[in-house]
Amino acid sequence: MRRYFKIVLIFISLGGYCQSAEDSLLAQLNHLKEEDHNTIYYELFLNYRDTEPAKALGYARQHLAHSIKFHNSENLVISYRILGISHMNTNEFDSALYFLEKAYSLAD
Repeated sequence: MRRYFKIVLIFISLGGYCQSAEDSLLAQLNHLKEEDHNTIYYELFLNYRDTEPAKALGYARQHLAHSIKFHNSENLVISYRILGISHMNTNEFDSALYFLEKAYSLAD
């Protein structure tokens, strides 16, 4: 029983870590120039890609919007790649293929 209790405590603490990491990263957005926000959106994507794929997809979309807004071709490739990964994680395989092919074509 004690072992079970310890495992439950570990999972509860990990859940809190994700939220505090998100809060910390979002707070950093206020201190960065807008064109540097993609770094934070990418970190937020990484933070949620395995645990909350829908939330990760939202951050991937924000990454794409900033890449387009600031005409950053390197970040655009990353945006399409993480959008493809996000769609794979939500079992939207047609969309995943579309975005991954788009990333591949831009990377050439």
